[in-house]
Amino acid sequence: MYADRCLRLCKVCVCVCVDVCMTQVCKQYSAFRLLGIGMGVWATACVLCGLAPTFWTLMLSRVFVGVGEASFVALAAPFIGQRTHTHTHT
Repeated sequence: MYADRCLRLCKVCVCVCVDVCMTQVCKQYSAFRLLGIGMGVWATACVLCGLAPTFWTLMLSRVFVGVGEASFVALAAPFIGQRTHTHTHT
């Protein structure tokens, strides 16, 4: 029970911190490239979660899952905005 709460809290904290960082980095680099990096981090971390032999390895892997997911949350809107026509924006 404690471990599950600890994992959730850690993931939320990482997501919030990475969201703020990603929105600043997106101003300097391509959103498409950053989304690709975030997807790579997320996919690698998901594999590591499945292979984790200990709780702390699992927790560290889940932190990186949060980093990958945060990149999607922070960068999806700018990426979509760059790729669509302005008359289709709502």
